[in-house]
Parts: sequence; structure tokens; C-alpha cells
Amino acid sequence: MLPLLVMLVMAVSTDGNSVATAVLPLERGQRPGRITATSAWIDPHAEYMSIGPFGADAPDPDTASTDTFRVAWGYRHRLRVTVSNYERNVWLTIDDILTGRADTRAINAEYRLNPYTGDNVRPLYDALQKAPRILGAGPTGLPIVWLSPTAFSWITYSDTLVVEQKADSLFQVTVRARTR
Repeated sequence: MLPLLVMLVMAVSTDGNSVATAVLPLERGQRPGRITATSAWIDPHAEYMSIGPFGADAPDPDTASTDTFRVAWGYRHRLRVTVSNYERNVWLTIDDILTGRADTRAINAEYRLNPYTGDNVRPLYDALQKAPRILGAGPTGLPIVWLSPTAFSWITYSDTLVVEQKADSLFQVTVRARTR
């Protein structure tokens, strides 16, 4: 039997020659699970980490319990973004964290975005090749700015990436070139 090959066609929309947008499926990471003092994994190449505001409520995982005593954990979604750098390769790790009562944090999902080397992001930069970029000093302020519980912008020397989680592993990525 031949393997089934599924190709995703990515539609890149542009606004002039300085803004490109696409909805990308990001690959899920391998380490979801409960966060404890001894199991919390931090990328050794992490340069910056930012935790976003609380998002939507999540259903309690223990709703099927028939016990007379039940604890309502009050889980809520929250995104955490880590900017990592290793030998001129930069990537973002986006963790979807379920946060409830004290010490009940758990990583629901992890996604990785390689903005410069990832095949799924390359068409966005190809669409911006002719944008007249600003040369000079880098941006001032924080590299990650939260726009909402599901959206943030990452400000770099040459571009600003706006990333918004649409559904599970689907993210809308907008690249804005720093232009004159």
C-alpha cells in the first residue's frame, strides 16, 4: 500500500510590500505534562520568556468522578512564549498551559515556530523580499508584547511577527517588515 501524501496549501496574503499573513499549522512538541519543581523543563538556549494573560476557561478534567467530594480546579488557558537562540538559529516555543489552583499547572500542548528557517514560514518572508527595511539600531523595549490571551507580537531588528492562536495547532502569523 502506498503512503498517503497530504499537502497543505498555504495562502499568503499581502498588504503592499511590507506585510504578509498566513495561517500555519505548527508541529506539536513532545513534552506536555504536569509542571512541578523538579520536572519543569527549560530550554538551555532560552534568552527570553514571557507568560501571557489568562485566557478562556477550560473544562475540569475530573468531571466524570462519581465521588461525593469533588474539587473544582478552575483551569484556565495561558500561553507562554520562549525565545531561544543557538548558533544564529532563533526559534519560538509556544506552550499552552492549563493553570488552576496552586500547583496545578500543566502543559497542555507545546508548539515550535522557526521564523527564519521553518519551511512553513518561508513563504511569508519570500513575499517581503522587496520591502525597504530600516537599517540601524534595534528595537527598544520588550521583545514579546501581549495583544490578547491568544495573540502576541515578537519585535526583532528587521521585522515584527504577530502570532495568534486560532485553534489548537493553527496559528495566524503576520510578518511586518520595519520599513521607512
